[in-house]
Amino acid sequence: MDYTKIITSLIPLLLVAMWWVIDSVNTVNRDIHLIKSHMAHLITPDGQIVPSTGNMIARQELKEEFVGQMHDLEMRLRLLEQPKYITGNSCGNKMYSDFPCMRHEGCIKVN
Repeated sequence: MDYTKIITSLIPLLLVAMWWVIDSVNTVNRDIHLIKSHMAHLITPDGQIVPSTGNMIARQELKEEFVGQMHDLEMRLRLLEQPKYITGNSCGNKMYSDFPCMRHEGCIKVN
């Protein structure tokens, strides 16, 4: 058996295998470089996570919704805390705008 012919025929196969390994290493290096460049956009040098634009918009919408709900709840609380008035008969010819007098005389009762 002639080993020189076998080795000679395997040289192109070895070269292709070496080229594939080198190309794979270069591809991995490119991917790592791309990931590192994107990491700068996601994490600050201090290690803080930078929120994405979509996340910031969603957070702002959620914040606006919470502020609206808080305002609504504050208004409801103010309305609940206000004294409720039951108007009775007017005292003689006094107008309802004369509230302190009518309250003192018992024409308007506060619950």
